[in-house]
Amino acid sequence: TLFRSLLGQLLPKGTRIWDLTIAGNRVEIRGATPKASDLLAALSRGKGVKNAMFTSPLREDPESRMEAFTVTFIYHLSGGKPDKGGGA
Repeated sequence: TLFRSLLGQLLPKGTRIWDLTIAGNRVEIRGATPKASDLLAALSRGKGVKNAMFTSPLREDPESRMEAFTVTFIYHLSGGKPDKGGGA
């Protein structure tokens, strides 16, 4: 999909997505990345991405030796209006 393509462009090299949940304009991603701070910075720069934040403590994934994360953000298509309801 277009959204997955956008994520592929935004996410740092080596990032693995384990789970992607979209509810309205709220997005949650669980996965692992070499450096979680780079992931959050890249998402925050993305067009249409607002309020990107980690929603669980970072931890080292024992298999990949990367940082496991859960991040959420609000996404709206360009020209779209943000959801004022604030919930799923």
